[in-house]
Amino acid sequence: MNECIFCKIVRKELAAYVFYEDEKVIAFLDINPRSKGMSLVVPKKHYANFDDDLPTSIVVVKRAMLIAKAIKDALGAIFVDIAIMPSQIPHFHVRLYPIHDFKKDFPLVENKPMTVTEAELNDVWQKLKSIEIEIEEEKKEEKTVQLLPKKELENKVVPTNDVSSANWEWIKKKFARG
Repeated sequence: MNECIFCKIVRKELAAYVFYEDEKVIAFLDINPRSKGMSLVVPKKHYANFDDDLPTSIVVVKRAMLIAKAIKDALGAIFVDIAIMPSQIPHFHVRLYPIHDFKKDFPLVENKPMTVTEAELNDVWQKLKSIEIEIEEEKKEEKTVQLLPKKELENKVVPTNDVSSANWEWIKKKFARG
């Protein structure tokens, strides 16, 4: 039996303020938030790092961006900071930090949760439960990325509206293989 706290939430063995769920992802309020409405977007499948299951991680991040937009609208936040970082719980997840007031909410201090009551969590949860989060299924499109040899890269013409010439020089130096 998996003792992961997020897996227990996914299996409904632990109560949580869940406000979004589909076949791959669940989103719920963090009960020790760093900002009002801080939420976690978690894959239902257990794995620790994003690159342990890249296809699922991509789905989680895409869902997190759509959920972040819905949270921003529902809570009237200025913006929602999106973060992926290690935590005490070894289950991949995306953190969403709604920022309501730059002076009070920023910078976030990850190791200092704000004090929040059950009533405050419930109020935010009710707002988030009522939002519609539309997920459009993507068409599967196979894309292949091919790295160019250094000589070919140097002769490649880049439209000026895509990348500034200074940035292009940096990109060539940083990523050129030879």
